Amino acid sequence: MILSYNCPEEYFLPKQAEKLAGYILKNFWRHPVPFPKNPILDIETVDGPEIQRINREYLGRDNRTDVIAFSFIEGEPSPIGEEICHLGQILISKEAVSKQAQAEGHSEKEEFRLLLVHGLLHIAGLEEGEELEDCQIKILNRLSQII
Repeated sequence: MILSYNCPEEYFLPKQAEKLAGYILKNFWRHPVPFPKNPILDIETVDGPEIQRINREYLGRDNRTDVIAFSFIEGEPSPIGEEICHLGQILISKEAVSKQAQAEGHSEKEEFRLLLVHGLLHIAGLEEGEELEDCQIKILNRLSQII
C-alpha cells in the first residue's frame, strides 16, 4: 500500500497508520471489485474552516464535520498504472478531534484513531449504520494487536 499520510505523528505514526489501513481495507472490503494489489490512499488532517468548505463544496452541507471519506471506487477501480489503484482520501478535522476528545473524556490520540477507523471503513465500502459501528468497535478493541 502507498499511503500519503499528512497527520500529526502524536496521533499515529505513518507506519502504524499504514498497517491499520491495510488491515481494515483487506478485511472489511465491501466493494464489488477485488481489492487491488497496489492501493494508494491519502489521509490528512485539516482545520475547521477547510473541512467546512470541502463539506459544502463536494457534499452540499454547509457545516463543519469530523471526518470526510471520499472513496474513488465506483464499480471498477480506476488504475493509475497497471496494478495501482487510488482508493480515496480521508480528511479529519483537527478541531473536531480536540473538541470531541474533550467532550468524550478521552485523549485526542484516541479520538483521532476512532475517526481514522471510521473513515477507513467508509473507504472499504461500509455505509453509516449498525454494521459500520460494530466493525469500528471490534477494530478499536484489537487496535494494539493490529498495529
